[in-house]
Amino acid sequence: MGNGYNRVAIKGTLLGGEVWSVNPCFIVDETGVDSYLKTFTELQEWATAITALEGGNVLSPDLLALISSAAAITSIRVEAYLADGTLVQAAEAALVTPVTGSGQANKPLQVALVASLLTGRPGRSYAGRLYWPALGAPLQSATLRLSTNGTSILAEDTASLLTGIAQAAPGTTAIAPVVVSHKLAIQTPIVSVRVGDVLDTQRRRRDSLVEGTSTVPIGG
Repeated sequence: MGNGYNRVAIKGTLLGGEVWSVNPCFIVDETGVDSYLKTFTELQEWATAITALEGGNVLSPDLLALISSAAAITSIRVEAYLADGTLVQAAEAALVTPVTGSGQANKPLQVALVASLLTGRPGRSYAGRLYWPALGAPLQSATLRLSTNGTSILAEDTASLLTGIAQAAPGTTAIAPVVVSHKLAIQTPIVSVRVGDVLDTQRRRRDSLVEGTSTVPIGG
């Protein structure tokens, strides 16, 4: 579907200088036009408009609480790709002041909340994931899981964010969030967002952390 796509990177930092990003993809879902925005001017305008979402906070209050005050949003990058994954253009807009999350961090840096992006079609090529830093995730004391209300709110806020990013694109109202498959060279529109009540671990972030250790001898 289409001859290319856009990827939006919400970029930020974590306590200790670690970095994170959440990277949804989009197409222009309109007959007779290019299926992605590809000029630098378009991408720069789009990135700048995204920095103004939620009154300049980019994320909703609940998503800001999820990432906690140990995380911050620093910039928005918008990229244009061919269907095979070749980068053809990019632009980035830095936030004038980084937006810090809210609330206290009570979980390690590698803990993440997974938002599954569903297209209504089976198979790995038709499903995607966004990994939110979850340093401030509010777990229930009895189950150590998110509440049903909590998962519902975070799913709704992620879906609303995708809609807001799409609506911020310049020159068209036909932008749609998609799951990208480089293997099949296709982009499939997302129809729903699902959030589960069990937190996940982002292995790449864990591998990047320098671990302090203590070693003691046995006996002697």
